[in-house]
Amino acid sequence: MTGRMLTERPSRRAARRLALTLCAAAALAACAGDDDALTPGRAGAARRDSAGVTIVEHHLADSSGANAWTLSPQPLLRIGTVSGDSTQELYRVRGAGFLRGGRIAVAVDGAHELRVYDSTGALVRTVGREGGGPGEFRTIRELWVLGGDSLAVYDSRLRRLTVFDDTGAVARSTNYAVLADSVRGGILTELAGVLGDGRAVGFATDTGGVMSGFQRDTGSVLVFDATGHVVARAGRAGAREMYFGRPVNTPRGPMMSLLSSPFAHNTLFAVGRDRIYLADNARYDVRVVAPDGVERLALRADVPGLPLRDDDFRHFADSALGSEHHELLDRNVRAMREATPFDTLPALAALLVDADDRLWVEELARPGSPTRRLAVYDRDGALVGTLALPSPLRLLGAAGDRVLVLRRGESDEEYVEVYGLTPAE
Repeated sequence: MTGRMLTERPSRRAARRLALTLCAAAALAACAGDDDALTPGRAGAARRDSAGVTIVEHHLADSSGANAWTLSPQPLLRIGTVSGDSTQELYRVRGAGFLRGGRIAVAVDGAHELRVYDSTGALVRTVGREGGGPGEFRTIRELWVLGGDSLAVYDSRLRRLTVFDDTGAVARSTNYAVLADSVRGGILTELAGVLGDGRAVGFATDTGGVMSGFQRDTGSVLVFDATGHVVARAGRAGAREMYFGRPVNTPRGPMMSLLSSPFAHNTLFAVGRDRIYLADNARYDVRVVAPDGVERLALRADVPGLPLRDDDFRHFADSALGSEHHELLDRNVRAMREATPFDTLPALAALLVDADDRLWVEELARPGSPTRRLAVYDRDGALVGTLALPSPLRLLGAAGDRVLVLRRGESDEEYVEVYGLTPAE
């Protein structure tokens, strides 16, 4: 089987922004127990217990101003430039995090390196370079800040997790097998994060599914030790929804047409100090499980997905291609619509665990919307606050009353910015 992009694209940057990732996903079944009595919870929530699982239900649909936090009018710090200073040029930022003393770590895949900046935005050090040797990178996929300011970087091309100490030296390195789940024949498609004890959490998609029409395979949520061996299973989940279309004639012969909608049903992952968060993006229902698979908490809210419109596909394609590419734009809109078998946008866009072990849940905004809403929850599922984040910004991390975001400029340049947070009065 050979994957195919939706159609040809005019530039590498357009391709990067329009590429529809073939990543793993998860869909966990909802907890039963509707006959259980509801009890009032904190922050306007209702709590109940069902089969040993605490279910927290929030009313957010009509409470856009409730517990609302605000960003500082201007960034407290900005890293990035259009041209000139190479230490400030950012391309393909794959993650960033707060370190002690106001420092910031940034993973720059375009330069195949990690960078550490001080509290003024000046470069302190760079770590790594392009290559396959120790401490080198081919394709940086994720960055996580661990205890003691250690940095964990996952290279998806090498299938390797490298942990650097606070001086930039390699502390340990772990390679993962392609066939990560030997029990079910699952292929490692995502490394979701690192637990507080150093174990990594990944998702392996089962092989052997039927490659015809719309397909959503299943897979396993796995916990790996420092040697890359599976030491625990945190549950089963669904993979990203795919569409196997008509064969396409190529110079090498007929090839399978493989498409994925930008609004495909998918699973969102986040990893805390001692727990794993999973959510089917189709609905606002976040599952909190221990590394051994025991479910602890279910976090829900009455936020349905918005009706899906043809303009949503056009906004998405236009943001990647530009409206001047009319014919290419029309073909991509038709192809994306063909690969989307539902009429409602997913409810959720992303999960993130910050430096204080709070969970940030981002709702999926309609393409073209000026803001996106995020809700912040503590470890017990209580609502801490909500934030309307301007759409040009993407959340990278948070700590205390600061957030770290990625901004893309008009010329496609990238900036990492720090903003202050003001809680609701």
